[in-house]
Amino acid sequence: MTSSLLSSIEYFDMDRLKATETKVTRIGINGETPTASSTPAAPNRVLDASSNAMHGKRGCMSWEPPLTLRYVDVEARPGYASCKAHEYVDRPEVLRAKVKLLADLIRGSEQCVAYTGAGISTSAGIADYATQGDGVFPLLLSPMLAKPTPAHRILASLHAEGHLKHWIQQNHDGLPQKAGYPQHALNEIHGAWYDPSNPVVPMDGGLRPNRHVLAGMNADRVVRSVSERATSGEGLGSVIISLQQTPLDELSALRIFGKIDDVMEMLAEELSITQSSVPTWDGVVGGDCGNGNEGCEEDIFMIPYNSSGNKMSPGNENNCLDLREGQQVRITSGFYSGDVGVVVGKQLEGHYKIRFMHPIKNKGWLAPKVHVLGCWMLVEAMHGLLDTFPIVTIAGVGDKGPDDTGEAIMFKAEPIQNKNQIGDLLSDMLKSREAASSGGGNVGNEREADCKSD
Repeated sequence: MTSSLLSSIEYFDMDRLKATETKVTRIGINGETPTASSTPAAPNRVLDASSNAMHGKRGCMSWEPPLTLRYVDVEARPGYASCKAHEYVDRPEVLRAKVKLLADLIRGSEQCVAYTGAGISTSAGIADYATQGDGVFPLLLSPMLAKPTPAHRILASLHAEGHLKHWIQQNHDGLPQKAGYPQHALNEIHGAWYDPSNPVVPMDGGLRPNRHVLAGMNADRVVRSVSERATSGEGLGSVIISLQQTPLDELSALRIFGKIDDVMEMLAEELSITQSSVPTWDGVVGGDCGNGNEGCEEDIFMIPYNSSGNKMSPGNENNCLDLREGQQVRITSGFYSGDVGVVVGKQLEGHYKIRFMHPIKNKGWLAPKVHVLGCWMLVEAMHGLLDTFPIVTIAGVGDKGPDDTGEAIMFKAEPIQNKNQIGDLLSDMLKSREAASSGGGNVGNEREADCKSD
C-alpha cells in the first residue's frame, strides 16, 4: 500500500489542481437567522479608529495609527461583545514610545495587577479562541507539556521585583507557575489543570459559587472597572496589549498593538529586569519532606493544613500528605469537594496524577477522571503560603481533625522570610531528590512508618 501511495504522489498531475475558495458563514446566535453579508471592501492598510482606541487616553495624538497585520473579516469571539478578528501592530517608533509610557505607569503604580487571556500562551503552543484565519501554533505532544513564554517569565520577574502585586489568569495551563510565579498571588478564574479543587468550567458568564470568582467574559469587568475609576481620578487606569481590537479600547489609559512577548521583552529592557532572576520548573520532578529532613520518604510532604484543607494557626503541628503511588486522597473544596481519588503516578514533568471518581449528574454512578496536582502547590503549602490546600490524605493517615489538635508528626516547616524565595526552595528540593537517587540520601521503601499517626 505504501509503494502504491508513493507512486500516486510521484506521478500526480499538478495541472489538474484547481484554485480553492474559503468561505466563512456566520452562524446565528440564540436562534437568530444569519443574514447574508456583502463582499467586504478591500482592507485598510492602517487601523481606522479614534485616537483613544488606537493609543489610549494617555497616548499621544500625533502617533501614527497601527498598521494592518492580518485582515480576517469574521468576529473574533462569536456570541460575546466582540470586534472583528483583524490584527494590527504599532509602528516600531510608536511601539517603543508606548512601552516607555507603560514602564512609567508601572513605576508609579501601587497595586499593579495583570489580567491575561489565551493570547499570552499561543506562542507556547496552546491555541486560543479569538485567533481566526490561518493562525499557526507550535506543535505539542500535550498542552500540559507547554513551556512558559517570555511574557510569562517577565511577569514573574515583575512580581519578584515588587512591581506586579497580583495576576488574574483566564487560562488553565499553569504556565505562570511554571515560570516561577507563586500560586498564592494568582487567581485562576476559569479553572486550573493543576488544581483538583478548581476544575475548568464553561465560559457561561456566571459566578463560581464556592470560590466567589468570575467565569466567562463577565471577568472583563476587571478592565472596565479600573478604566472607569481612572476617569474620576482614582488610579492610573488600564493598559491593553493585543493584536486585535477590543470593545474596551476607548476606555484604556494606554493601548498597545503588538505581540505580547515582544512588548514584555521591551518592557523588561526599560525596567532593567532580566528573566534569569526568575526560577523555572524545568526538571522539577516532585519532592520529599523538604528542609533536608532525614528519614522522610519520597513523595511525602508535611504541611500546616487540617483535614478540611484549611491552614492551621501557628503553633500546631503539621499534617502528612502522602502522594506515593496507590495512596488515597480526598478533594477538600470546590466543585468536586469530598470526591476520593488514588495517586496513579506522575506525568512527564513530574507533577502528580490522581484518578478521582466523580458522580455523574442524574445518573447515579461514578466516572473516573485524572486530575494533576502541580508541584508548586506542595512547595508553597509546606511553608503555609496558600490559604487552603486542595487535597488531603484519607483513611486517618496524618489527619488531626478539624480542631487542629494532635501529636506532632515528624517536623514543622520553617517559615520563609521572603515569599519570593520559592525558587530557592525548588532548587533545594531538586538537589535533595538527586542526592537520594544517587545514594546520597535515605529514601525508604516501606509505606507504614512515616505518615501514620500513633
